[in-house]
Amino acid sequence: MATRKLLQIVGSLTLPVLIAALALFAGVLTNFDSARAAVATTQVEAFVQQNVDKGYNLLKKKSLSDADRHAQFHTFMLSVSDMRRIGIFALGQYANRLSKVDTDVYIAAFTDYAIPLYESWLSKYNERTLKITGTVQRAVDDFVVSADAVSATNQATQPFKVSFRIRKAADGSFILTDMTAEGISLALTLRSDFAAFLQQHGDRISDLVARLKGQTETTNSRGAALSSGR
Repeated sequence: MATRKLLQIVGSLTLPVLIAALALFAGVLTNFDSARAAVATTQVEAFVQQNVDKGYNLLKKKSLSDADRHAQFHTFMLSVSDMRRIGIFALGQYANRLSKVDTDVYIAAFTDYAIPLYESWLSKYNERTLKITGTVQRAVDDFVVSADAVSATNQATQPFKVSFRIRKAADGSFILTDMTAEGISLALTLRSDFAAFLQQHGDRISDLVARLKGQTETTNSRGAALSSGR
């Protein structure tokens, strides 16, 4: 009954009135989408700012031993990033060849290898402050947040251009999937390095896993040696 009444009302409208009504409705939807996008942008920028600041503070915390700092940064990165997504992306087409068990083995090795890279990357800028300059929303769940890493002591120093690729997890929370410094993407760099290695090693992912584990052990051993020498 209500549907019939609505159709009668719509049918009684002249064409100009109908067009005006539709235009008004479209405008309402556009404004709603714009407002929702603005809220999402504010939230994702807050996520980046808060967590970069948190990472900076952790890396500068002098009360921590190197081992404790590395361990806490590892936990911190697991809480704000999707290492599985990053690892699968870095493996590229080769990821399709792995069983679930082999994928889990690779992701474990990748995570232990990659997090120190993020720590090293962020350490280069921990004497700077992050100033967000804008956000591009690529999709409903996909954002690129751009920022300047500005010197905290000399404002005349040229800032570094950095960006963060942020996605939404299944539960709606934000997660980091890439960092870019001066146009160089860490995820894309890893993907290129892995592809080159696999091409030189008969596409054997087991060799890549062994390499990742070996380099992680070397990094950990070097860090332990430096700590003991202080």
